[in-house]
Amino acid sequence: MSVIVLAFFSGCNPEEVKEEGILINSVRWATCNVGTHGQFVANPEDFGGYYQWGRKGDGHEQPTSDTTGTLSTTNTPSHGNFILNHDEPYDWRTPQNDNLWGIVKTANDPCPAGWRVPTQDEYTSLVHSKSSWGELNGVVGRFFGSGEQKLFLPAAGRRNYNNGSLGNTGTDGAYWSITSYEIYAYYLNFNNGSIYSSYHNSRAYGFSVRCVKEK
Repeated sequence: MSVIVLAFFSGCNPEEVKEEGILINSVRWATCNVGTHGQFVANPEDFGGYYQWGRKGDGHEQPTSDTTGTLSTTNTPSHGNFILNHDEPYDWRTPQNDNLWGIVKTANDPCPAGWRVPTQDEYTSLVHSKSSWGELNGVVGRFFGSGEQKLFLPAAGRRNYNNGSLGNTGTDGAYWSITSYEIYAYYLNFNNGSIYSSYHNSRAYGFSVRCVKEK
């Protein structure tokens, strides 16, 4: 049995994921979401953290982290609270910074060494692969690719920017890209009936992160 099959069905051993991942349309994807900063979760069906766009993993990404209404004026807040914002531009940072995540990996990128947050174009290439709604070990989500090169993204939902509550868990997937758009940022959005890579939303949302291999 190949390393890729072991990684997909048996968990996300860091060394196996680091070396292999799943290759779809010339992009190599990690087999699991990011949990805490620099760490993959144990299994492909595990939800992992809910990251605010451009923010480093500092504890805020945990679904039960405390919340605060005080915006950050720096790229790395001095706490691990999930930052709420009820006013436009609905970002956790003021002023906004479009360069917190990038094609050249930044210090705020939460992916493990050798991996980074995807671009919108990389998500678009994933959308163009074979895709189906399904279930892995009791967790619903979307499969991409085929055969041994098959990826599962759980429908982890999102953490809301206005009150810190979790929403759409088990029905929708929301995965950040590095690509900003005006006051927003692009993300991959999917559910049972649709999938899009061209949606953009407020950066204070907490979305999942699935990494791609650095080139």
